[in-house]
Amino acid sequence: MNIVCFPIQKLGREMLKEILAGGMDKIRESGAVMAGGHSIKDDELKYGLSVTGIIDPGSFASNKGLKPETSFCLPSPSEPGAVDRLKAGVEGSAQAEELIYIWASRLNKAGGKVIEKLGLQGLPI
Repeated sequence: MNIVCFPIQKLGREMLKEILAGGMDKIRESGAVMAGGHSIKDDELKYGLSVTGIIDPGSFASNKGLKPETSFCLPSPSEPGAVDRLKAGVEGSAQAEELIYIWASRLNKAGGKVIEKLGLQGLPI
């Protein structure tokens, strides 16, 4: 499902159409099906997708039981808070903008395949 908060007066319908079309492209790329969504007129742009589905209980990865000493990999090279610094206009943050766009528009397929192949799961509590 699409979830969008959008300043329609400020950004216009064409921008909203482009955002929704981009989301639809990723939905198709993932093999999923669009099942509706929610939209709210807001002062700040927010967009995301939620997923609902059925999984095989014996073949999913979980972070349940991970402990502070457990190693993990971050899914992108952008450090935490990069988007917040970009939005705030912090000096030097704009250099990361293109990298943020590139990584934020990728599916997690490669990471999911690695997790599946290696059978990675959190430790049971």
